[in-house]
Formats: sequence, structure tokens, C-alpha cells
Amino acid sequence: MAILSTSPAPTPPRRRSVSQASGRDPSLPAVDRPRSTSCGRQVPTPRSQSLQRSLGPRGEARSEARKKEPPRVEGLPAVLFLDVDGVLHPVQARHPRQQFATGCLALVADVVKATGAAICLSTAWRLDPSARRFVEEKLREFGLGPPIGRTPNLAQFHRSREILAWVTKFKPSTWVALDDWPLNEEDSKMHGHFVQSRPRFGLQPDTAQRVVELFKAQQQPLKSHA
Repeated sequence: MAILSTSPAPTPPRRRSVSQASGRDPSLPAVDRPRSTSCGRQVPTPRSQSLQRSLGPRGEARSEARKKEPPRVEGLPAVLFLDVDGVLHPVQARHPRQQFATGCLALVADVVKATGAAICLSTAWRLDPSARRFVEEKLREFGLGPPIGRTPNLAQFHRSREILAWVTKFKPSTWVALDDWPLNEEDSKMHGHFVQSRPRFGLQPDTAQRVVELFKAQQQPLKSHA
């Protein structure tokens, strides 16, 4: 009768891994390398092809980035902080046909032409994207370029703080806020930089002229030190 062996069965030889065969440290992450064809030409890996598609032709990515750069707003020579309700139309106007009065918009265009000021939105309309685009569209109809920015949303009924925060950050040489609220009562720093419109009528010629005069008054000291 055959005697069964009690010795353990031999362990089959383990197959060497690719990392062991190549001598690479298995703890390091795998890296895609271009594969070579029989004629020595490198074949791009899927990862390199994906990267090339994302970058596009040479220089294309850089040019697209330049297009998306925001306009420079720091140190502008003149900035007009613009309200809408009570300035571009009477404050009681609620129907779209009553809003954005032609006469008020024309006066804003005159102010910008006389002072070279860039517009920064301080109105509550700036907080809603669709409303903001509508304001920009109305300004564009009177030859006014898009606003260079908008004031931060800090606190309700503290518009002067929002305007002063923008001024502190971007430091325009001259600036005037045009609003139907008495912003000079909120902060004394608004004195000499604020013109209040008459809410029932919106911007009027005498109010617009006052805005121009404030810009010129701020520019005089700058010219004397030039």
C-alpha cells in the first residue's frame, strides 16, 4: 500500500510584477511615457493627448486668458458711483415704461463726457445679475460703456460704507457718488464727494452740473501738484 507523504506541497513560483521586472520602486506612482514605434517615432499617450486638447494650439490658451482679464480699476482718474431709483428715473416709477427716463440717462452721459468718469454701480440693482445686465444695456444705449465694477454688498442701508470700502480698495484719484439717499448723513467722509438727486424727479440739469463741479473741485489740487 502506498504511503502518503506528510511533507507540505511545494509552493508554485510567483509571477514577477511589472515593477519588479523593470526595477522600478513599486511605492512610486505610475507615469505615462510615450511609446515608441518600430521606426523610433514616439506615440503620445492618452494623457498627453488629453492635455494637448485642453491647451489647444500654441498660444491659444494664453490669448483666451488675456481676453477674460477684468479691466484695470485701481487708481482711475475719476469714478462716478451711480444709483438708479431716484436718479435714472423718479423713485415712484414701477412700470418698465416709466423707468430709465431718457432725460436722466442723457444727463448722466453729459456728466461722463465732461469729466471722463468711469461708472461704478452702487445701486441695489447691482445685486441681481439680470437687473444689472438691464442697467448696463440702458447705459449702452446712450453711448456709455459697461460699468467698471460695483460696490460690495456689506449691509442694508449702509450704502456710504459700501462706497467708501470700494474707494479704499481701488483708490480712484477723484470720485463722486450720485444717489437719492442722504449719504452724507451716514458718514462725514462723503462730504465733498456726494450729490443728492431729487427722488421725485430723478437727475435734473442743476444736479448734474453739481456733479461736474465736484469732480473739477477735486481735480484742482491734483493739477497744482502735477
